[in-house]
This record gives sequence, structure tokens and C-alpha cells, in this order.
Amino acid sequence: MRVDREIYEQWRVGEFDDAAAEAITSLSTNALRDLQRAGALRASGGGGRGKRRSWNREALCKGAMTAELRKAGLSLPMAARIAFYVWNISPNSSYDPMLRFPTWEELNGKPVLDTSERAPGEHAVKKWLTDDFATPRHDDDFDSYVHIANGSFVIAEAAVVPSYRRMRADQSDPERSGKIDGFLREKEGGTFEELLTVVLGRISEDGSTFYTWHRPRRKRMFNDEQRAKWEAAKAEGVEIMDFMKTLGPDNSFMEDQYSDEISLDFLQYQLEPEANTEKAANAFFNFTVKTSVNVTLAMRTAMRRALNLPVIGE
Repeated sequence: MRVDREIYEQWRVGEFDDAAAEAITSLSTNALRDLQRAGALRASGGGGRGKRRSWNREALCKGAMTAELRKAGLSLPMAARIAFYVWNISPNSSYDPMLRFPTWEELNGKPVLDTSERAPGEHAVKKWLTDDFATPRHDDDFDSYVHIANGSFVIAEAAVVPSYRRMRADQSDPERSGKIDGFLREKEGGTFEELLTVVLGRISEDGSTFYTWHRPRRKRMFNDEQRAKWEAAKAEGVEIMDFMKTLGPDNSFMEDQYSDEISLDFLQYQLEPEANTEKAANAFFNFTVKTSVNVTLAMRTAMRRALNLPVIGE
């Protein structure tokens, strides 16, 4: 690995100006500014003469995904909406190391999460910083994809990481294999062919609205009112999962959780209650047209650009 700690930490927790952000994401500065003005991406500063705008890793990763989704034929706003959902789906729905980015200590020591290991003790991100990945390519062990089936259904699909495959191989339990998040798959030739799949939602017929089927993960477990109720319930011996059920549908969830990250007007958040997962699964496995975008590759390439590592072919 040819990256020192200072430049690695700059990518992990630092910020980059407009020119760097354009090079890292492959979005034009004007596109980045349009997304900031719309509330799709957050930046520090900007908005007036003499105010310099800067972008952190989260915005740059979302920007890189947005650029690739745009190349696949989506509008800039729709691509940014889907990038938001990819970044914010439940951590249990993706083992992508770019979404669980490691500290320097985790990178150079034993990974905290074995789901980030390529081989025991080797972090996937560390491998991505080597010359082996100078040529943009897919990584079967870790890459996540977004599929758009029949021009409508948006489905996130994450690779089953090596540690999980090893665990399942040890278990050798055919009864447990094949069913993932409502989708059924068959094992082929006795090998582990499953991928973790989440239906994010569908794009409206006019292409302007994204109807979500998978609410993003909670950034904050409770708001102040809910936390007070939980503390009282906990004192009475109530289990947290039982307490969560008492909250019922939370119509203010997005405002409470994400208004500081993305404009809800831009997101056009609509949780569609009549989600047809059977129809989506059928489209996923028996599609007429399917567009697939490797979102991990987009983020990985952005990381290499930010760290001044070669990306052959550019």
C-alpha cells in the first residue's frame, strides 16, 4: 500500500474543494452545486462570494454513485435520490466496506467486522489501495449493485462476503439457503449463489418520483419524546423490541432522522404501503430490460482518485 496515514485520514474525515470534488466524483462543479442547492448533497461553506465550498467523504461517495447512475440513463435528481437510499439502507442489508469505512487502525489491524475481511485478518479496503485495483474492475467478494428492472423497480444487491460464505459452508444447511429478503433463489451445483437483496422501491412512470419500499436505517434510535417513553418502559422491564412495536407507524420519521442531511422536498419521500415485492422479484429474475450499476466500484474509484492513486483508463 502506497498511502500514508495523513492522506488516508484526509479522505476518511477531511474535506475537498470544488475542483477536487469534480475530479473525485466525475460530476461537474455545476452539477455538484445544483445538487447542493437542491438539498441532495451537503457541503460546507459556499453560497456567496468569497465563501469556499468543501465536500466530505459521504458527499463524495454519494456524488460518485450519482454520476454512475446518471450514466445509466437516470436524471441527475433521480440518480441522487437513489444514491441517498443506497448509502442509508440498513447496515445489515449491505456488507460493503465503503459503507462501513475503516479507521487507519482497523485498516492495518484485525478488522472490527469480519464481514470486511477478504481473508482472515486482511481488510478489503486495504486491498483496494494496491496497484491490483488501478484498473477499474468489479470485485466479486464485496461489490454492491443497483439494478433497475423494467425501467421501474430499484433493487440493491450486495455480494455475500467471504467470511459469510465460509460460515455458511461450515453450516452446510440446505434448508436455510435460498430465501433472502422475500426473494427465493436456488443453489446451483452446491455452491453458494445467494446475494443479499433489498428492494429499495420503484420509479414513477413519469420518472419524477421515487416511491420507497425500504425506509432508511435510523440514525438516531429515538427522538426526545420517544427516549423519555423508552426510559420509563425500560424501568418497568419492557424489552426494547416490544417497546418499538408500541411506537407504530412514524409519519415524522424522515423529518426527524434525515432533515439535516437531505432536503425532503428534493427527496420526494413517499413510503408506498402497497409495495408489490412479488412483482418486483419477478421483474428482477425475469426482466425484459435491466440496468445494473456497480455502486461500490464508483465509490472505490472515487477513493483512489482522492488518495492520488492511479486509475488506469482515465
